[in-house]
Amino acid sequence: MALATDELDAISSKLPKLILNWASWIDRRVEQFEPIDALKVRRYCSVDFRLPKTEAIPIGGLDQVLMPFAFLRRTTLNNFSLRDDQGGGLPLLIRQDNVHVAVAALSGVAKRALPAGVPPDIASAIPNIVTLPPTDALQIVRNLQVPGGADVEYWNQFAALASDFALNYLAVTLIPNSWVGQRRLIKYQYDSLLANQAMRSRVGWWRALGRWLGVRPVWWQLGVGELGSTRSYHAEVIAPPAMVIGHAELRQTYEATDVYDVLDRDEADHSRPHLHRDNLPRGVRGAVVADLWMNPDGTTRTAFAVSWVVSVTLLAGLVAHSMRWPPAADPVIAILVAVPGAFAAALVSPSEHGLVKVMARGMRERIALAAALSFAAAAILSVKMPIALVVFAWKWLAIASVANTLVLFWGLRVSRRFGDTVPRRLAGFFFTAAWHWLSPGSV
Repeated sequence: MALATDELDAISSKLPKLILNWASWIDRRVEQFEPIDALKVRRYCSVDFRLPKTEAIPIGGLDQVLMPFAFLRRTTLNNFSLRDDQGGGLPLLIRQDNVHVAVAALSGVAKRALPAGVPPDIASAIPNIVTLPPTDALQIVRNLQVPGGADVEYWNQFAALASDFALNYLAVTLIPNSWVGQRRLIKYQYDSLLANQAMRSRVGWWRALGRWLGVRPVWWQLGVGELGSTRSYHAEVIAPPAMVIGHAELRQTYEATDVYDVLDRDEADHSRPHLHRDNLPRGVRGAVVADLWMNPDGTTRTAFAVSWVVSVTLLAGLVAHSMRWPPAADPVIAILVAVPGAFAAALVSPSEHGLVKVMARGMRERIALAAALSFAAAAILSVKMPIALVVFAWKWLAIASVANTLVLFWGLRVSRRFGDTVPRRLAGFFFTAAWHWLSPGSV
C-alpha cells in the first residue's frame, strides 16, 4: 500500500496525538497470557476504544481510516491474528508501510519541537531510530542533544516517541470510516517467545534443587509494555493444565534495573488470577509475574498417596516381624507388595505441556523411585534368604521410601491448596509410626 503525500501529512499531524494520549480514546485493554510451552506464551488482547473524529486519518479514500492500537516489542509474532468484535478479519500494515508511518509521526513532532527547522543530524537519525535494532536505535536516542531554540514540551514528546519507536513496533490497522466516533472493540492474539529471564529459576543450586523436589515454584515473568496506554488495564494469567498459580502480581518496572513496585496482586484465584490498574500516567512500563506449582489435586497428591502406600507396606512388614509374624516368602504376597509400584510406574509418563515437563521432572523421578522400592521389596520376598537379611533389606527400603514420602508431603504442604487435599492427622500418624519402627533398636 503506497501512502500519498497528503496522507503522510495527515499522519505526521494527527497520529502523534493518538499515541501520545492513548488513554484519551482507549477505554480498556485486556490481556490474557497462556503459557503454551516452557519458553512460549500465547497472548490474547482486546482493545476497547472510541476513535475521535478530529483525529481520523483517511487512507485510500473516505471508506477507511488508519488506527494505531498498540506498541509491540520488536520480536517475531507467530500466529498473529487481528479481528473485530464480530470475528471479521482486519488488516495489519506491513513493515514497509509501518516504517513510513513511524517516520512521518516522528518527523511531525520534530517539526513542532524545532519550528526554525529540523537539523540534518536529527532528520537523518529518525529513519535509523525506526529501522535499526533496538539496542542501536535506543543509543541514537540517548545521544540526541536538545538543539537551541527547541520547544521544550514538544521536544520531550519527540524524545518519548523516539524511545517508543526504538524499542517497539507500532501496530497499525485500517478500520471502516463508520466506526469513527463509536465505541468499538478489536481483538488480536499472537505467540511470542519469552526472554531467558522470563521463566526465572532464581540463581542458586539450592533453589534449583527445591524446584526439582517440588517445594519451590517456577517463576514466570512477562513484560506487558506501557500500562498508561489506556484508562483501564487488565491482565489475566491462565494456568497450564495440571498446574496452579500461587499468586500473580502486576509490577511497575524500571529500565536497566531490577527495582519494581507492585501495582496489584491476586492470591485468591489459582487458575486465572486477574490484575488491573486504572489511570496510570504515560510511560509506566510493567510486567506480570506468577509463581506456578504442580496442581496438588492432581499428580502431586496421587504421587504422595502411592509413595505413602509403599511406605506403609514396608512398615507393615517390619511391624509383623517385631510381633513375631515374619513376612512369608510367598509369591502371592510378593505380587501384592508390587501392586503400588505398578501403579506408580503408570504415573511416570510425562505431560505434553512443556512447562509441566520442567516442573514435574523431579516428581516423575520420585514416582519412579517409589515403584523401584516396591518392586525391590517384592523381589526380596520372592527369593529364599534368611529372615534377618530380609528384615535388614526391608528396613533400608522403608527408610528410602519414608524419605521419598516426606519430600512429596513437603511439596504438598507448600502448595497453595494443600490444606484441602490431604488429611494432616493421617499424615502425622504415619510419620510418627515411621519414626518408631525405623529408629535404632526397634527391630
